[in-house]
Amino acid sequence: MRKYTIYFAALLFLGFTSCKKDFLDVKPTNSGDAPTAIQTAADAKVMINGLMSKMTSSDYYGRNFILYGDVKGGDLTIISQGRGLDALYTFNHSKSC
Repeated sequence: MRKYTIYFAALLFLGFTSCKKDFLDVKPTNSGDAPTAIQTAADAKVMINGLMSKMTSSDYYGRNFILYGDVKGGDLTIISQGRGLDALYTFNHSKSC
């Protein structure tokens, strides 16, 4: 009987500790306030570097997303097909590319 009393007291204690109001109102860690996000030029550089690293990841339109503007504008020429650059070479884009 004493063992059940200890278990019940432990569960009751855990139940009371989970009812704190500040525990439920947690701010997201991956976002910030717009007025305080960029204060200096260094903050802007960090923000731009983060955006550029996400744009070149394979999860965001492929690794070659950063090349599209240069290829379409004629600043960069793809000289051969293959190596995963066929859509850039032929300018044949679809939803599956």
